[in-house]
Amino acid sequence: MLIQHLRERHLLLVVDNFEHVVDAAPLLTDLLAASPKLQLLVTSRAALRVRPEHRLSVQPLATGPHDQAGDVAAVQLFIERARAVAPDFALDESNAADIAELCVRLDGLPLSIELAAARAAFLSPAAILGGLDQLLPLLSARGPRDLPQRPQTLRATLDWSYALLNQPAHRVRRTLRFFSNLRPRRSVSSSVPNTLTRSAGLVAWSATI
Repeated sequence: MLIQHLRERHLLLVVDNFEHVVDAAPLLTDLLAASPKLQLLVTSRAALRVRPEHRLSVQPLATGPHDQAGDVAAVQLFIERARAVAPDFALDESNAADIAELCVRLDGLPLSIELAAARAAFLSPAAILGGLDQLLPLLSARGPRDLPQRPQTLRATLDWSYALLNQPAHRVRRTLRFFSNLRPRRSVSSSVPNTLTRSAGLVAWSATI
């Protein structure tokens, strides 16, 4: 029925969070084959691995030194979201260094920056930066209520990402975590056969840092 509906339509169909049903990716290929004017934009934590696929990895926002903070994407996002809760918030010489360092410490990750900026209603950038060592409050800080439950907190996002992995992937992740502070990465493969090969699955699901 869907193929019939789209067959002669000239449109862009956006499919979000496809990692939940990634095994159904061949159905998207069928849609494209039956609907020559159709274009698909699919977001997924895992590659679809179908022939029409053209992958575009979404990278973290750029960070940079405080003397160029106004031109840095991560800083611009922080300011935008800070003004949403504190309309008078402004980037100036007194806070540029703290905001730039905050964005670096948060690895340019948009969700992290947005949740941190939400605290600008009652904390200065310096205070937010100083509180990064206490990760639990930041992980639990809530974003906008109109977002889905998953991206409202960093903790919920991490829990959701972890739940996507199957049991073999969980075992590989635990193994890599055990070795991370003990031996060079090269030694893991000699100590645990096939671990590095299996870890490719974690990369495919964007579950490594």
